[in-house]
Amino acid sequence: MYIISFCKSLFKPKNALPAIYFFANAVIVFFLFYILPYRFTSDEQMDRIYLGLIGLGVNLVFILISLTPMGEALWRLRNRIKSQPKQAELQDDWQIAKDVFEEVKANARNLTKSVSNKVKLYYSPTDDINAYALGHRTVIITKGLLGANPEYLKGVFAHELGHIAHGDSDLKLGINVSNSILTVFITILSFFTYMIVMLLACIENEATNFVALVINFLFRIVIIGLFNLWNLVGVLFINWSSRKAEYAADGFANELGYGEQLAMFLNVLDGNSGKSSRFDLMFQTHPDTQDRLAALGYTAA
Repeated sequence: MYIISFCKSLFKPKNALPAIYFFANAVIVFFLFYILPYRFTSDEQMDRIYLGLIGLGVNLVFILISLTPMGEALWRLRNRIKSQPKQAELQDDWQIAKDVFEEVKANARNLTKSVSNKVKLYYSPTDDINAYALGHRTVIITKGLLGANPEYLKGVFAHELGHIAHGDSDLKLGINVSNSILTVFITILSFFTYMIVMLLACIENEATNFVALVINFLFRIVIIGLFNLWNLVGVLFINWSSRKAEYAADGFANELGYGEQLAMFLNVLDGNSGKSSRFDLMFQTHPDTQDRLAALGYTAA
């Protein structure tokens, strides 16, 4: 199910730019393994191709792991996501949120089986007023949102289950895995570059000191600079797709019958915010609230 959902995500029109970035990342991973100096046989060219394919295999294995329930569990563990709050004073609010979630989930499953019966509500102890979905079995509510009007929560959970139904986090997880592999290569390269620069700097010679400065400059400006630029391109592409996914998840909530509750929540949370410029919007994962309200058929009060 997970890999099928991932493949579907690759070819959705709203994921066109992230999909291009994902395949470009795969090419880069192939090339990085391709240039490794390791040899299997006397045929250097075939050895390089084998290494490149091994790189693609490693990339695929990590992506597959990230898309499994185990991958979701590791993500929750790494980000300190809890199954429920421990504070006694939050238990009543947690139970209300959980009951609302189960009600909305049941209705969502009546609409589509793309919402798994195994999806659960989890808790994040941050003060942000937020909720978000991950993979196929995880919806998270923050401490800041816990205790909100149950009607608002219905709209919020319907929206997040829309992300689950559409598999919106699949491609993002795949891109993050590929970027992590690139980060490992950059880290290793940084270590060796640092060692070379330090060795050259230890030689009390103007020529070697100059070479050390040049190597350090080229690495930091060219290699690190290009890597950061490539990551920025990925962020912009993912944000472009994410804004479209937000509209789709809002539409799912509306179809489920919770559009009014979602609009009420958005209006209270951010209804008076100004419109973002086109440049600012590029760095946002969500569209402007007024545009979301208009798409839902409501206007800010």
